[in-house]
Amino acid sequence: MAKRKGSSKRQQAQHQRKHKKSQHDKRERLQCPNPDRKKTTEARVPLAGAMQTAVSAMQAVLDRRIAFRLAIIIAGMFVADDRRTASAWFVAGGVQDDWDRFYDCLISVGRTSGKLATVVLGLVVQKFAPGLGDRIVLAMDDSPTSRFGK
Repeated sequence: MAKRKGSSKRQQAQHQRKHKKSQHDKRERLQCPNPDRKKTTEARVPLAGAMQTAVSAMQAVLDRRIAFRLAIIIAGMFVADDRRTASAWFVAGGVQDDWDRFYDCLISVGRTSGKLATVVLGLVVQKFAPGLGDRIVLAMDDSPTSRFGK
């Protein structure tokens, strides 16, 4: 059997294997904490009244080690102006050097969103039907909407 003639085209470049650690790995950094790092313990503009009550009810669902950060984030949401991003909330809330812990808190909020939604639903029901035997009537409209034309 005759040998096959080699291709005149160059071989396609291959990707190099990654041997570097992830740039997002926090384990090494957390093993040697920075003593000069400023920790945020309270919001620049703290919540008050009914909003503080609602946030403290939501904090009860979260892990107690990060629950206090929720009030700071929500206070920053109310005070933030211009672009409505998490980093803008942190700046408006007065977050210091520990901003990465606040991102971790947002991740935890996303993971426990079902429990938080249940708390918020309970607060809404409590607002509109404060009595024990009171009822709330909900209505849904499932009629199709016109999307084109008149």
